Formats: sequence, structure tokens, C-alpha cells
Amino acid sequence: MSVFIAASRGEIAISVLNMPSMYFEVTVSPWSYVIAAAATLAFAFLVQLFVNPVLDRIDPVSSLKSVE
Repeated sequence: MSVFIAASRGEIAISVLNMPSMYFEVTVSPWSYVIAAAATLAFAFLVQLFVNPVLDRIDPVSSLKSVE
């Protein structure tokens, strides 16, 4: 639970970017999560478009037969 609270306030990103010589002010808005989710779904959809035709050509019965 505390990870989600810390992530929503951007503290995880601040701790990763913490350098002794410089400070990066990090602000994480809710739109960042929306954009990340949309990009993930778009990438998954593109992968599905390319992989499904290849998987449709595989014969399930012959692929389960063992070599004897």
C-alpha cells in the first residue's frame, strides 16, 4: 500500500534521481499514468496484430504430436 502512495507522490522517482551534485525536481501527474497505460496497450495491440496470423497457421494437432 505504501508503494502506491509513494509512487503517486513521485518519491520513488526522486530517490532514483537523487545525485549529490544536482537535484531534479520530479512531478508525476495522473496524465503520466494514463499515457503509460495507453502506450502499453498500443504496443500490446501491435504485437497481437503481427503474432496472431503466425499463430493461426500452426496446426494444434500436429504440434502436440511427439516425435517417435
